[in-house]
Amino acid sequence: MARKAKAKTDKSKPIISLEQKLPEVPGRDPYSPPTQHLVKDNKGGYLVEKFRRPSKTLLVDQIREEVDQWRNRDYQMPAGISPTSKRLLEWWFDESHRFENGEAFQYYFAQREAVETVIWIYDVRGARNKFDLIPFDRLGRVSANMFTEDWLRLVIKMATGSGKTKVMSLLLAWSYFHKLYEENSELSKNFL
Repeated sequence: MARKAKAKTDKSKPIISLEQKLPEVPGRDPYSPPTQHLVKDNKGGYLVEKFRRPSKTLLVDQIREEVDQWRNRDYQMPAGISPTSKRLLEWWFDESHRFENGEAFQYYFAQREAVETVIWIYDVRGARNKFDLIPFDRLGRVSANMFTEDWLRLVIKMATGSGKTKVMSLLLAWSYFHKLYEENSELSKNFL
C-alpha cells in the first residue's frame, strides 16, 4: 500500500526530454537492414556503433539471424515454406510497386523483417504452440510456464511510426491466402 502511495506522489522525470532532438545515424536507410546504432557517450552526446543493436527481448537475436540467412537465400533454405507464402514474399518485397502517380513504393526493412519473421516461424519452423518457440532460446531463459495461453501467439515489437498497421495488413492477407490455398492450413480467413 505504501508503495502505491509513494508512486502516486513521486514526480517522474522523462529519460529524454520531449524537446531534445535525437541525432540521426549517418547514412541510415530505412529500406535496408540496420548496420549501426547510437549509444550514449556519458557526456550528453551519442556515438555510432558499427553493428546492429542486439535485442534485449528474449529469442529475438537467434530468430533474426536465422531469418536473415533465409532471406539471403531467397526464402529457399531451410525447406518448408508454402508456395503461397513464398509468392507473397516475392510480390511484396522483390517486385517493383508504383503509386498511381508513378512514384516508386517500397516497404521499410522493419516491416519486411516483421512479416518474414512471422511467416518463417509458422511455415519454415512449423511453430504451432508455445513449446515450439522454446528452442529459439540459446541461453535457457525461457520455459513453458512463462506462457499462459494454449494457442500460438507471435508478437512483433516495432517502434512508433515504423508501419505496424501495414505489417498487420500484410499478415492478415497472408493468413487469408494461406488458408485459402494451402491444404491443412491452421490459419484463418476471418479476422476481428
